[in-house]
Amino acid sequence: MSAAPIIVLEQFFNEIQAKLIQKSAQKALDQGQSATTILKPLYEHQLPEAAELLAAFEQEEPSLTSFLRVKRQLLESKKWLAAIDQAGKTFYEGKAIPAEWTAALTDAEAAVNDQLLLVNARIPTVFAALKDQLPIDYTEALARAYAGLEQIMQRHIASADEIDPAKEQSWHQFLEMSKTQLSLFATLCIEQREIRLKVLLQEGRSMYFTKFPNFPFSLLNVWNGSIYVIMDVIGQMIGQGDTKIVTRAVDLQTGNIVAIIKPRTVFHTEKTEEEVRSFRERYFVQSWRESDILLRLKGTPGIISLIERIPFEIDQLRHLFLIEEQYEDGNLDSYFTRVIKEKNLDAAVDEQTAISIALQLLTGLAKMHQLQVFHRDIKAENILCNWTDPHFKKAVICDFNLACTPLEKELHKRIAFTPIYGAPEYTAAYLQYGRGEGADKLAKASTFAVDIWSMGLVLYQLFFLDPLPWKRDPIDDEAINQVCSDISHLTQDWIPAKFSKHRFFPLIHKMLQIDPAKRISAAAALAECQRLSQMS
Repeated sequence: MSAAPIIVLEQFFNEIQAKLIQKSAQKALDQGQSATTILKPLYEHQLPEAAELLAAFEQEEPSLTSFLRVKRQLLESKKWLAAIDQAGKTFYEGKAIPAEWTAALTDAEAAVNDQLLLVNARIPTVFAALKDQLPIDYTEALARAYAGLEQIMQRHIASADEIDPAKEQSWHQFLEMSKTQLSLFATLCIEQREIRLKVLLQEGRSMYFTKFPNFPFSLLNVWNGSIYVIMDVIGQMIGQGDTKIVTRAVDLQTGNIVAIIKPRTVFHTEKTEEEVRSFRERYFVQSWRESDILLRLKGTPGIISLIERIPFEIDQLRHLFLIEEQYEDGNLDSYFTRVIKEKNLDAAVDEQTAISIALQLLTGLAKMHQLQVFHRDIKAENILCNWTDPHFKKAVICDFNLACTPLEKELHKRIAFTPIYGAPEYTAAYLQYGRGEGADKLAKASTFAVDIWSMGLVLYQLFFLDPLPWKRDPIDDEAINQVCSDISHLTQDWIPAKFSKHRFFPLIHKMLQIDPAKRISAAAALAECQRLSQMS
């Protein structure tokens, strides 16, 4: 087992900002600024910050995270300098590069390398201090992981429409295989714990995979010491889309089962190498934006929790893995299908649970809007559920790949909605956009009020247990246009009168105002939901 290959991957740092850094440096050169002026951030901020981190590290008990924080700061400075250097090469292309520019960059690189030498000189001391702290027993974590996987298996068996002994046997075999894999990787981590520590200390910004030839799982080690066993098999896949795959993984430190979101590697349609590279770059930028938003919202009830993001580079291609909370109970759409479409009212949650779900979602939406982010694709499918705790049903908004801020005007001009959850003003703009009347109307309709409408439709179904009156899931352009036309021509009395006496009708009515200017805000909707929840 100890001979398994370790593939070291370069950890991504400031690459996503490289073009902006280059553009800023080129602008400064155009304005006649000197190299000394352009490099000021390095001497006034980056190097002093690294020195402060190093001083703080030396005053504490040595830890992997604090050591790598110093080293990563300096390696990020090297990336920053590389971007400045590239800006100079572009600016001076075809001309003689001034000696002053070359000397300034050389001195700057030397200053960074000098600090790196100081940091690297501490590796033997840090290694000696940390090696005895490395885990030598994963028994408790494995027991927790096994229990979690068994719970998932039992839930799948129990949710089947009919008893199928063959499928049950397959699940049990699959569980045993998963246990074997996890045990193998735990053993490997113990055997290679010192090698792994050395790699992390020396590389400073590395992660690596360990893959066995005849085993489907793989081991992912991250710079901060996290270890994930990625369960790369169909039975552990949670979901997939056009651009990504979501599968289960086990945090080997804790035994927690998490969801790992990876870019798609196999495509149903043939793509050229250039198309694949272009796709991966677009996916990376989109996922990075999404993860930035989730990090700002971290810890907010009603929002999917991003545990960790793991960016790296292979063959000059950037990749991003996202580690998120795992939700095994599907989404609200599957719940609505079971309860409303299939008329299985016995499966409906009680009113107090529905209120709890609404409060969670409105708390998340209010925080999102407070941070000047609108989601643009709120729908039942994008609300995940975890209902394993009988005393608390958890629901969170996910899939922020279309989210943006009011300042990102160009993004507002791109279509971003699911037709059946589209607000009247947005569906009207979409129909005009389809007739070639430009994207400005789409941009004008892209406001926080669109999220309020969409969330209002979610709460309409949650509280009223009634289907939306327009056709669901349009699958072609004609059907999409029909749904958009139906919504764009709604009148204010479209909500059936039979719901007017419902306790939560006032909230839903305020969220589903036809005029977006009259729609309640997210913060006000949360306050109204809290007020109504206290009424008998």
